[in-house]
Amino acid sequence: MSIVFDVFVWLLFDTAVGFIFYFTGCMILKLVTFGQYQADYRNFTEFKARTAKSANFTMALGFAFYVALLFMVAYFN
Repeated sequence: MSIVFDVFVWLLFDTAVGFIFYFTGCMILKLVTFGQYQADYRNFTEFKARTAKSANFTMALGFAFYVALLFMVAYFN
């Protein structure tokens, strides 16, 4: 029972973090392209449909943003 619960919790965590990275990546692309980038980022269902296709670049961009933010905070402190 403990292994099943642990897997379930990690799947929920992975999905939530993936959505946050994807949403951040979409916002960065929208800012960089001055609103020309069109992506379905409005809700979780569209996120799951998009990740089924390919959203690796957008998620990597979101992840890189948070890593850069973490390094900037560490550097300035």
